[in-house]
Amino acid sequence: MTTTLKSASRPQRASKPIRFTLEQKQGMERRGILDPNRRYELIEGEIYELSDNPPHGSVLTLLIAWLNTVFGAMYVRGQMSISTGQVNPKYNAPQPDAAVTRDTALAYFHRLPGPQDILLLVEVSDTTRAHDLGKKARLYAKAGIVEYWVLDINRRRLTVHRQPTPTGYTEILRVAEEESVSPLARPEHSLRVADLFPPRD
Repeated sequence: MTTTLKSASRPQRASKPIRFTLEQKQGMERRGILDPNRRYELIEGEIYELSDNPPHGSVLTLLIAWLNTVFGAMYVRGQMSISTGQVNPKYNAPQPDAAVTRDTALAYFHRLPGPQDILLLVEVSDTTRAHDLGKKARLYAKAGIVEYWVLDINRRRLTVHRQPTPTGYTEILRVAEEESVSPLARPEHSLRVADLFPPRD
């Protein structure tokens, strides 16, 4: 007689990523666990290394120059942390490529600008398109960021997000390179998307 035995062990569960807090991330930076020569941000408890390559840097330089012209250099922040307000601040410390604030840099000497302070956020996307249009867009919408742009280097277009809700942006515009767009906070100023990219060969 043959008896079939069933394992008494518990079924295996899919592994889950480790969720880090802002305090833990800062500790890893202080101890040199994270490369001090690189930039990292914390999104929903996950640590991401930020882009640093020539196309990204060139497009970001052109973007910052345009934002400075429209809003003034004292209102434009480049690759600096912001606060997500009441949306999981323990697990979020994004560093958008560009942020435009309501007040000058002096207002944020002792605190990070939060959603109520931000007129516009922009991410320059080359290798991070899915992340910028997905997890980051949902986070910024939930936080109440009124306008969020993703400048797609590879597709040479701009995706504009407006009308934030707790579940995402309800207005999403895709602007081709030959088209123009104006930020909500400065409707009198128009940006031609192609002006932020090098000329085509």
